[in-house]
Formats: sequence, C-alpha cells, structure tokens
Amino acid sequence: MAEVLGVSPSMEPLIGMPGATVINYEPSLTMAIDPDCRLQLRISVETRTNAYQVRMGDYPEEQLSVFVTARQYGSLGPDKTFVETVDRLRQVCHEAIDGHVIEHILQPLARAISLH
Repeated sequence: MAEVLGVSPSMEPLIGMPGATVINYEPSLTMAIDPDCRLQLRISVETRTNAYQVRMGDYPEEQLSVFVTARQYGSLGPDKTFVETVDRLRQVCHEAIDGHVIEHILQPLARAISLH
C-alpha cells in the first residue's frame, strides 16, 4: 500500500530504515466540504494484512477495501429536505470517486495487484 499510494514526507524516512517492512498502512483523509464543517467527506483505504502474511508473502483474496463516505452533521436546515440532503451526499461521493479515487487510488492499486 505504501509503495503504491505513497506516504507523507514525514513518514518516508521510516520506510527507508534498513530491514524495514511496512506491515500495515491505511491512509485516511476526512475533510469538510462546506465552511461550517457540517458536510464532510472521508476517503480511507483499509487492509486486513497481518505480520504473518507479510512475512510469508501470502495474501488471501479480499484483503483490501476503499471507502468513500459523505456525512451531514447536525440537523437539516429549514430549506432542505432529507431527500435533497441524501442526494447532495451522493453527489459529493460521486464527485470524489470520479475526480480522484478511480484515477489516483483504484487504478494504481489494480495495477500493483495485477503485477503480483
């Protein structure tokens, strides 16, 4: 995961330590979509890999999940319906998936998986 998606510059020197092997790296980002921080988007990549699997190089299928979640915090405004709010959450997720997740997360992961 770290090799494919990269890590923050502050963590990169750790990966370069002699004999170091990353066992678990699950990047996650939560950000506000509006100035009030009530509409938030979370993108996370989760693995279920353990130290034994890394050591043996044996990775069972279905060991990776990518989550895209939009959330609305607080009560709905007087001018918004539940259906409009859910539609906006769907729209935020689709924009994130189409504009970033496919190209910068899913496709690199798919390429790396196909090479192994």
